[in-house]
Amino acid sequence: MGLVAVLPLLSWTKGRDYHSPMTDIDDLVVTFHSRDKETWGVTDGSREEVLSYFEGVHARPRQLLSCPTSWRRWSTADRDPVEQWSRGCATLLGDAAHPMMQYLAQGACMALEDAVTLGAAIDDAGDDIPAALKLYEAARVAHAARVVLSVREMGRAYHAAGIERLVRNSLWAGRSQERFYDALVALCVESGALSRSGPDPRLGASLRTELCDRRER
Repeated sequence: MGLVAVLPLLSWTKGRDYHSPMTDIDDLVVTFHSRDKETWGVTDGSREEVLSYFEGVHARPRQLLSCPTSWRRWSTADRDPVEQWSRGCATLLGDAAHPMMQYLAQGACMALEDAVTLGAAIDDAGDDIPAALKLYEAARVAHAARVVLSVREMGRAYHAAGIERLVRNSLWAGRSQERFYDALVALCVESGALSRSGPDPRLGASLRTELCDRRER
């Protein structure tokens, strides 16, 4: 049973994906745990299939889901975090290093952070690329892994069923819209390796300064 994202073909003028109702919708994405066997690639979906996973929901979102005239579907996946991204003078960043699902909208953010960190590490290490990649990994591996695992838990909360759903609803009951962001604060706190007094002495001064300055902006 795979996790499937379904995209209705509304318009492609701006190419944006939304995971919740918006005022001016170009694309709308819904996700559900499919009853069908997971397959790789993009296939045709249907309104009937989408609505079958949202029985019993409020009439307003069902009305929104009834609007598209056609749908496309694909499976989504992540990968267990790994400790090593680099070998010799080659390394990975973004989804190649830490693929994640969409529930915290952090995929592109993590790739940008990787790029900034990698550039700072190369500046710090000079011509020693293997040393730069070690700095880069020291700064990013644990933090990216934490985001991957946090995204999984958020997906679990979104798709909770049975007693887990009751627990989730009781925890979220009465929260203001602003308070729903409280749980995301931890994702904005960099790992210890990125702090000015971080535990990893291999992080040079220029790397620490650039990353901490970016965090404080």
